[in-house]
Amino acid sequence: MIKNSYFSLFGLFLFLTLFCPAIPSSSPSSCSQERFEVAVEPKVIVTKPLSPLIYGNFIELGLAHQVDRMWAELLWNRSFEEITPYKPYVWDWLSRSASDDLTKEAWWHSGYEENKWYINTANPGAEMLPRPFWGFRHGVQSVDIHNSSKAQWAVLAQDGIHLRKGLTYRFSGWMGTGQTAVEVAEKPVRIKVGLYPERQFGRPLAEKEILVTSGIFSEFKIDLQVADFEGRASFALSVEPGGRVVGDAFSLLPSDNFKGWRRDAVEAMKRVKPSIIRFPGGCFASFYNWRDGIGPGIDRNPREPAYWGGLENNDVGIAELIDLCREVGAEPFYCLNVMTGSAEEAAALVAYCNGGEEHPMGALRVRHGYPEPFGIRYWELDNEIMRRLGALEYAARCVQFAKAIRAVDPTVKLVMIGYGFEPYLVQMLEIAGEWIDGITDRALAEDALRQDLEVIGAYNRAHGRSLFLCNTEWISWQTVKEVLPSAILKPGEELEGTLQNREVRWGYAMTAAAELLLFQRLGGDFLFGNFNNLANTWGQNVIECAKEGVWLSAAGRVFELLTGSPAAWPLAHSIRRGRPNILFQAAWDRDKKNLVLQILNFGREKTRLAVDWQALGFKARQAEVTSLWTGSLQAQNTLANPEAIRRTDRTEKLKGGSSFKWDIPACSVSLVVLKL
Repeated sequence: MIKNSYFSLFGLFLFLTLFCPAIPSSSPSSCSQERFEVAVEPKVIVTKPLSPLIYGNFIELGLAHQVDRMWAELLWNRSFEEITPYKPYVWDWLSRSASDDLTKEAWWHSGYEENKWYINTANPGAEMLPRPFWGFRHGVQSVDIHNSSKAQWAVLAQDGIHLRKGLTYRFSGWMGTGQTAVEVAEKPVRIKVGLYPERQFGRPLAEKEILVTSGIFSEFKIDLQVADFEGRASFALSVEPGGRVVGDAFSLLPSDNFKGWRRDAVEAMKRVKPSIIRFPGGCFASFYNWRDGIGPGIDRNPREPAYWGGLENNDVGIAELIDLCREVGAEPFYCLNVMTGSAEEAAALVAYCNGGEEHPMGALRVRHGYPEPFGIRYWELDNEIMRRLGALEYAARCVQFAKAIRAVDPTVKLVMIGYGFEPYLVQMLEIAGEWIDGITDRALAEDALRQDLEVIGAYNRAHGRSLFLCNTEWISWQTVKEVLPSAILKPGEELEGTLQNREVRWGYAMTAAAELLLFQRLGGDFLFGNFNNLANTWGQNVIECAKEGVWLSAAGRVFELLTGSPAAWPLAHSIRRGRPNILFQAAWDRDKKNLVLQILNFGREKTRLAVDWQALGFKARQAEVTSLWTGSLQAQNTLANPEAIRRTDRTEKLKGGSSFKWDIPACSVSLVVLKL
């Protein structure tokens, strides 16, 4: 028995040695049976190299705790406003109703919590009263804390604050005794500001006592240092027995924030490397007054997002966008309010952003602490304008806006909406073509985008222009079959449920990779794309921002990989033998010195790849191979498992220099750079 087992093991070893390729121990591949054979041809299929701006992204204010959770602020509704419930548009988009428990969704994490203010019931003599339209400092409402108890403190609290060890937390807030017309309070009131393990107000992690001496609002700033605690906590403001305090404009920021942004969110963005960031919408832009997002924070009023409901704090505005873009190396791209705004206001905004100090609006920016112009080059003429205007009416309005804007800054690049108006695009260009620089279409299909390029190209040739095409807000295909109709999938591999639950999955991320490869094939006439969205947004993102931490979503891993792709000049290829689950693309890098291969394997079987590029006359000595892979199209990264989508990197020396063989992992996106 022992002898037979020995020879069986020896035979297995010999088989693996002779017939299976060498692979790194971290790779999911094993002995391969399926094959994909392809020859790269020396024909460049584009006239201009692809634009690096195709790997863009999109931030929408007022939507699904996107900005709120990227922003370092830890308190929800810090101005104590009356919050409008989410509107039907939200529930329709989620395919859910207001009575559904959203915590059961695959996309849910703590970043979607809305922790309300409350009075600790341990003191029945304490009450919290809203003060609308009277005695407020920020927004249109404040909070009035009455403590009728003669022995107990009144505790106003908010739960769900995630604390980290060793950080200092800066509280700031405006408080008075409620006598709004009196400078000095009749009786100073003692209050305590502190952080506590969640709802354990007898165990202060950090606590300080201060005295409110003014009848009207005064600003208080307090540093609370947390030494050893990490986890969920409560913030509380306590009022002494018999006391009364009115509060507004509260804030709690960790000391490691970057100009108000979460440090971990900024670092995650640096991994994703968005090339251009669209802001502030989306639907939000069509009802947005940009003046709500400039100047000191205390002067920025929170608003109800007209389209979605809920609350937008307006902590993030134009300056904060610029700070973020400069830190992560992204181009800022502003979506103007054409639907309900005016050309004069749009021109004033451009002057505020790009004007010199000699212009009144440029001078206002300087007074707000930004002496150098923001230099925003790209401006979009609203979003989904067909909600209100017809095609030709909108084109005429674009001319009106463009004339006012170019009088302020003639160097800007203006983008006109084309989606929804496809039958009228030629007429729209005849009206507005000389005043704009680009057209945006949300089509995902290659033939539709190429048709756009034909229309734009014809206009450019006839008028001596160089208008570009872009897609300023795209979500990917919802299923693999929409990308590869002939793909062979096993039962259950097509994702079910709502779009949002599909968007967190690896299968959806792979379809996003396929769309990015399509953008590459369009060449430089397709200038940029803005993936929808940057963070949270009910799973529709590249970065997940929970309270406990930040991680890259499945789609985020794809962007992290492909934003590092040196592909610039896509090449033709011919498939000699292949499976419908494989999507292949080859390209030169920008200097045409290195060959880049990008391979998507949607199947559950690993596949043997054989690439022949002998026709290029190119001899490669080294292959740098990176793969993102997982065993299932339904895998997703989570807080508990942020690396469920695995990454394998390796470098391989090549013999011969004109071909390459390698096992493509199942359910994978791979990038191969072949170097001299």
